[in-house]
Amino acid sequence: MTHYNNRNTLEESLRSLLSQIDSSFEIVVVDNMSTDGSRQVLERYAKEGVLKLVVKRCSRGRGRQIAFEHSKGDYIIANIDFDDQILPKLGAVLAMYEQSCRTDLLRIDSVDPRNYWGGESFNIAPHTLLTSLGGWRDLQLGEDWELWRRAAVAGRYKWTYYKLLASTNAHRERKTLIGTMKFRFVRYRDMMRCGREVFKKDEHLGMSQRIPFWTAALLYRFYERYGDSPHDAFDPSNPAQFVDFGEETPETRKTQADDHDYSVSNQNVSNL
Repeated sequence: MTHYNNRNTLEESLRSLLSQIDSSFEIVVVDNMSTDGSRQVLERYAKEGVLKLVVKRCSRGRGRQIAFEHSKGDYIIANIDFDDQILPKLGAVLAMYEQSCRTDLLRIDSVDPRNYWGGESFNIAPHTLLTSLGGWRDLQLGEDWELWRRAAVAGRYKWTYYKLLASTNAHRERKTLIGTMKFRFVRYRDMMRCGREVFKKDEHLGMSQRIPFWTAALLYRFYERYGDSPHDAFDPSNPAQFVDFGEETPETRKTQADDHDYSVSNQNVSNL
């Protein structure tokens, strides 16, 4: 787990996780030099033996890698963050992972309280697989996409839908114009560093997109790069790599809605 300045949600989030695990699990946290008092809370939990804490200034991707390097477990559960609360379903999803894809990296897309799928995702993978893939790259955003791509190239990538989140961070800091511009700059920059296509050809862009895009295009070459050309072939939601965990998905809801509309339409015709 990585952490930075989540004082308001830290303990509640941690409790939602601790209530579901036993001594066969370990929690490894990398704190990015938090300044809101939350690091002291983590230090207290570390002294109590609840978790292992590493404090280091780093990107999110580097933080994930540092946590991984300090882990001992046979399997790694990553991307659970301290601004989320986890529903009591972790045991169920681990059992399904064990049965269906225990040798692969599995991405789990969760639905948030706004009923939006894919806003948050989690990874489960064998320690040995992550080691062979090289772990996480030093990226602030998109570090998981870059890892998924390498797992897919190795033929060891799967994904599914499963509702694990009780609540998520609304990221209000990104709602202001300045916050939006900063977020987009980092996102575009790290996409370019991975050789990802930021926009489709002929896509209309507003100035709040153009300015961070131009800035990222000028500066991304000064950062370490992990790809030189767009990896258009990688689709993280490729149906061929989907594993059904029995969760109602956006596709099934759409199909059910279409069936309902068709049924109502036929009923209206028969009534006529």
